[in-house]
Amino acid sequence: MDIGMWTGCPRTGRTLAWAAAIPLLVALLVVLVVSTTDTLPGSPSSFGGIRTLDVHTDHGDVEVVGADVTEVRVNRHAQGAGPRVESWGDGSLTVGLVCDDAGSFCGPIRDTAGSHTDYVFVVPRDIDVTIRSEHGDVTVRGVTGKADARTETGRLRQDPPSPG
Repeated sequence: MDIGMWTGCPRTGRTLAWAAAIPLLVALLVVLVVSTTDTLPGSPSSFGGIRTLDVHTDHGDVEVVGADVTEVRVNRHAQGAGPRVESWGDGSLTVGLVCDDAGSFCGPIRDTAGSHTDYVFVVPRDIDVTIRSEHGDVTVRGVTGKADARTETGRLRQDPPSPG
């Protein structure tokens, strides 16, 4: 029997293309190793042209402050290894999601109470913001764009929507 690059599962008869799975697993591992460093290579402290901010965290606190600025500025404070992943482009900044190269699968990076990153963003007032946190505190103030902020067990502080 020639196994080659295909391995069959005796219980289900399904096959797995190891040649395709290994590069994806290696890429995810590289992202996780790089994201645990305090200075993520190529990750600036300010981002121009951003119209939407999307933040996901388990334990990190997130504060978003709308101001009279033209770019998104970020201040990061790592706790422990402080895992983090940031991606930007096409007018969007996404924090805390790991995606495959095709963008067909995305999942939140897992952090812990002892190993997470807290964020403070200063953003243009009219930016659209989405924040999802499990246990971190979330604050949104001064934002006039759409703001959808949620936390499961952390504290949520959010300015009321401005009359439109």
